[in-house]
Amino acid sequence: RRQRLLVEAAFELAAARLATSMLSFSRLVRWSGAPLGRGRPASVDDLVWAVRTAAARMPFRAACLQQAVALQRMLRRREYGASLHY
Repeated sequence: RRQRLLVEAAFELAAARLATSMLSFSRLVRWSGAPLGRGRPASVDDLVWAVRTAAARMPFRAACLQQAVALQRMLRRREYGASLHY
């Protein structure tokens, strides 16, 4: 189960990296907060672990904002209330 979360976190980190480099800030905020489909149930602690662990293993340096966006999307996918304060 944790391996699936790592794969999802890696995908979200890569997407967040692209989004932060290609989108204006206002579009990034809309994209990161968009409603998503349902994901497999997971605890908040497991999601945080997955993003931190994947970030340490990515072939690029995952900046704090990219990690926050990735985690927000993973939380929202599981219908946790999640908002970023910039």
